[in-house]
Amino acid sequence: MRMRYLGAAALTAAIVAVAASASAQAWLPYANTELGFSVETPVAAQVSNTTVATPVGDVPTLYGAIDLGERGGMVFSVGDYTALIAGRPFDVDKALEGSVQGEVANIKGVLDSETTITIDGEPGREVTAHTDTAKVRSRLVVRNSKIYMLIGVGPIATGVPPEFDRFEKSFHFTN
Repeated sequence: MRMRYLGAAALTAAIVAVAASASAQAWLPYANTELGFSVETPVAAQVSNTTVATPVGDVPTLYGAIDLGERGGMVFSVGDYTALIAGRPFDVDKALEGSVQGEVANIKGVLDSETTITIDGEPGREVTAHTDTAKVRSRLVVRNSKIYMLIGVGPIATGVPPEFDRFEKSFHFTN
């Protein structure tokens, strides 16, 4: 009888190990050569292009949404301000400040923290915020006249999905 339980336990351990290994390998690369970045996602991103109305004008924006079900989700986006600045200097600090304020206003949330960071040598911000029902963590970085954003959202009770750590660490500029 004891052998049967040991055999079942060994089989269960093997299945869990295989599933964990498959899960660790299941991340998918996403790269956009035109916008010059890459990132890894745990499931395929639903990618779309749209125009976002901002206080400085309409900004063409690429969105990639990653749905993690009840655990929340993640987004990557790139807003291209090139046409709006048309040869004028691009104030990186103002752009980051406006993006942080816009992000918090869009979720109708409260800013919890904002930290200055760099990603691949480019200036950015790491932001945490919350609403009554969700926690949000994001990274914003400016390169040339584009603002790149990585956003993780999860339920207030459990917070941003743990996958967000790998997602944000996988982001790199490619050109």
